[in-house]
Amino acid sequence: MISGERWGTVEEIGVARRRFEDAIPGYEPPIAHAILLPGGDFARINVGDGLLPAVILATVTGHVRGNASYPLSAADLDRAIALLEPAEACTDVPHPNLGVWRWLSGTEGIVAVFVSSLAKPVGASPDADPAVDLSPDADSLLSSSPDAGSAVGSSPDADSLLDSPPDADSAVGSSPDAHSLLDFPPDADSARSQSTDPSLRAATDATTDRAVGALITRLLDGRTENTDGTTTLWRPVGPAELELIAQSGFAAFPPRLPDQPIFYPVLNEAYAARIAAEWNVPKSGAGHVTRFAVATEAARRYPSRQAGGAGIVELWVPAEELAEFNAHIVGPIEVVSSFTAPDEA
Repeated sequence: MISGERWGTVEEIGVARRRFEDAIPGYEPPIAHAILLPGGDFARINVGDGLLPAVILATVTGHVRGNASYPLSAADLDRAIALLEPAEACTDVPHPNLGVWRWLSGTEGIVAVFVSSLAKPVGASPDADPAVDLSPDADSLLSSSPDAGSAVGSSPDADSLLDSPPDADSAVGSSPDAHSLLDFPPDADSARSQSTDPSLRAATDATTDRAVGALITRLLDGRTENTDGTTTLWRPVGPAELELIAQSGFAAFPPRLPDQPIFYPVLNEAYAARIAAEWNVPKSGAGHVTRFAVATEAARRYPSRQAGGAGIVELWVPAEELAEFNAHIVGPIEVVSSFTAPDEA
């Protein structure tokens, strides 16, 4: 643990995260990060969260930005654990990454993987690499651990656990005096200085490229990417939203309401139909499933997010990016099925 440090509130965790980020010139938080195990599975895939663990791994490995992977020795991991431990003083949020890191303590041959873009690296083919196992049962490598299983990112419930909730982090940033709460931890600078030797940390060979490619494959899980450069998506809508889509000439989805910060297209028709029938019908008397194509380049800006069990996968598009997302829709938005209440059928 960093000597004397205890981050007892979400706000203090946010401040600590920013201090680590500020200590790495040019640092850009990844959209996802994970640890690749020697057997080819991933421990605790973080998608859009775990920002404090991400910058701590960056501090230890020398990562700054972009897609990259770095060998992580047992000593490196112990250093990362020590830098993250002060966050444990905050009992308002869980700390799943810390739990997984402790469970992996002493393990050699693991790799820290950072993804900032979902474009696969040239020459990376996880399916062709026997060292990278992406089979559906691969998650069982960790689920057998009673201490760490509940914190593994492959679990839908675990994916929702945040070391530092995004909303809380953004709120912390609005405080002009936040940085005065704590002094920058002295050990963090020394940890980073031990990890920036290019001969030790270069992440350009085929093995590390495959690690990035394997994580990207996971982040693109469940997608229908077509040969014409588009990705097929679905969205369940109620009558009011369908009317607004019609007014656009079936070319765009309407802006989100003030209390709707995220636009959620889903990755398969069955999931969309379930929402339309089980949520839209009780709420508004009818539910409709729309299908549309969007340029794959635009769709790949957003990692797949597991929202439940098998097949419950969606994209999260921030409301402020919806207009740009709409601009990449190719062809018309189609209604492929509709549901009504039984007495209205």
